[in-house]
Amino acid sequence: MSQMETEFPGQFIHVDTHVSGDLFFGSEASARGSRYGVSGIPDVWFDGLVRNTGAGSCAAAASTYRNRINARIAATSGLSPIDVDVVMEVAGGMATITGTAELVDDVTLPALQMTLFVVEDPVVECCDSQGNDTYKAVSRGIRSNPITLTFGGGTVDVVESWPVDASWNADNIYAVAVVENVSAPREIHNAEIFRSFLRIAFDTNVVSIPDANGTVEVTGTITNGNDDGDNFDLSVSSDLAWAQEFQLEGDPTWYTNTTIFLNSGEDRGVTFRVTTDGTAAKANSYLTANGAVFSATGTLRIFNGSPSILLVDAETSGEWEQAFEDAVDQMGFFYDYNESPANGGPLFNLTNGYDLVIWHTGYSSAAMGADQGAGLVEYLNNGGNLLLSSMQFNAAQGNTPALQALLGIDSIVANGGSDFANGVNGDPISDGMAWDLVWPQPSANRSDDITPTATAAVVFTDSDGDKNTIRHELVGGNRTVYCSIVQDVFDDGKIPVAEAMINWLVGGLDPADVNDAPFVSKVMGVSPNPFRNGTDLSFALSDWAAQMPVSVKVVDASGRLVRNLFQGNLEAGSHNITWDGNDSNGRSVANGLYFGIVRNADGEQRAKIVRMAD
Repeated sequence: MSQMETEFPGQFIHVDTHVSGDLFFGSEASARGSRYGVSGIPDVWFDGLVRNTGAGSCAAAASTYRNRINARIAATSGLSPIDVDVVMEVAGGMATITGTAELVDDVTLPALQMTLFVVEDPVVECCDSQGNDTYKAVSRGIRSNPITLTFGGGTVDVVESWPVDASWNADNIYAVAVVENVSAPREIHNAEIFRSFLRIAFDTNVVSIPDANGTVEVTGTITNGNDDGDNFDLSVSSDLAWAQEFQLEGDPTWYTNTTIFLNSGEDRGVTFRVTTDGTAAKANSYLTANGAVFSATGTLRIFNGSPSILLVDAETSGEWEQAFEDAVDQMGFFYDYNESPANGGPLFNLTNGYDLVIWHTGYSSAAMGADQGAGLVEYLNNGGNLLLSSMQFNAAQGNTPALQALLGIDSIVANGGSDFANGVNGDPISDGMAWDLVWPQPSANRSDDITPTATAAVVFTDSDGDKNTIRHELVGGNRTVYCSIVQDVFDDGKIPVAEAMINWLVGGLDPADVNDAPFVSKVMGVSPNPFRNGTDLSFALSDWAAQMPVSVKVVDASGRLVRNLFQGNLEAGSHNITWDGNDSNGRSVANGLYFGIVRNADGEQRAKIVRMAD
């Protein structure tokens, strides 16, 4: 549930009412459980209308809950005819909650009640059936009162008080108010939360340093939302031994720790700076504020030595994301994983900051919701790169004119089917490629025929000339690829094709200097790959490796030497070595798998190379 609150800020409020005989069970909780016929756990009701009973893994539960929440947002457009507000005061050993409601639309509603909750979060008690000792969003008190709302009739207040039990942590309690139907359907029309808070929010929570050994800065705010002013001790930390520091608005000094005072409701601008080393890693750095009562942490996720990649798995079943995972791994990149249901998926708040989003729907057709499509438009308009792998996208709710334009789609003929993927001569992704497509059954073959706009280009065609994959470079330099073929269907080509698409997409990044020497030598890629007549092996040498001899060679799948391509010294920075597909005796090698190997003072780096038939 905490993950859902993060994914749907301002749209999702969670209260956990314990309805069986544990530490938090009582008569008020029992009455609430009886209202919904709940006797076991977990039993979740969304807006009092949509029920979900039972849960498996956390990932499975999150996927189901995310789908339910998106469905409710879609059904209501995120709007309510009732405005709700709530405040709480804790004084003299009593917690007093005042809920306020007003009907702002001229509509007729069933009999209503306002329900007020006293909630504690976190609660530390030992222990539940799994041995956990920390509980989230526990309802400590629940009371309902009938209310009558009329359009134009002003506000209605409900006030309830509870004694603050000695077992409660008064610093962790807050109030929730909901307005709901008295009887079935027990719809919750609106809800509001009142909680003192301290927050550190960065403008983006994900950054990358593709060449490693660099510095990033993000801006943000520290907000004291508590009723009282307080001193807050600020400090930095990291998962790895990286250097962190921060600068406060109006103060030119860079700190690793200091103390500031914030009045109630006061914001303070902050700049957070992290300097990494040459360690290729995906890790977090933190800015933490500790006050007398409340604490908060701002988290910055850093992809060091890799572009920042988010893999969105938005299919209904299967493990068809594996080809993308394998491709990213073999390229030496890192990625975050988001599992979402068909028509679900992250919005801009969760894609912001990633260099590349790989969004695939497997065999789920027309699988993108309207909110997700709008989120991708915002992501692309802010400079992101997108690989969309999806069939029958023309029928998806997220297929808006704005997203079509960014993908370079002029029109789509759905369900055309493709038996072949033939590359386009000179194309930076598919030049020299040709793949038979292996579908699990004919009915699964629902790829599209895509007509690109004048600014987009075709990547693959089938044997009938239908265009099943296109690419588009946007005005800002960021890039998109739309492929209507399930990646797994490329069969032997599923990983090489994924690598080629990813290489082109992250090639749209704008590093300060592509010839800068990396901290550690690395192979950058092979293009084209697969190839027919020749291919270039790209690699980069560190300053250290440039001081000693370098060798570049090709070996076959068994490790036998095929051809020495280079032996000698090279300058630090980026290099390309061409292999014409011949062995050491000048004979053309057979089709199959080979490896390009770069050996230097940093060790040995290798890349797969696939030779195809003429």
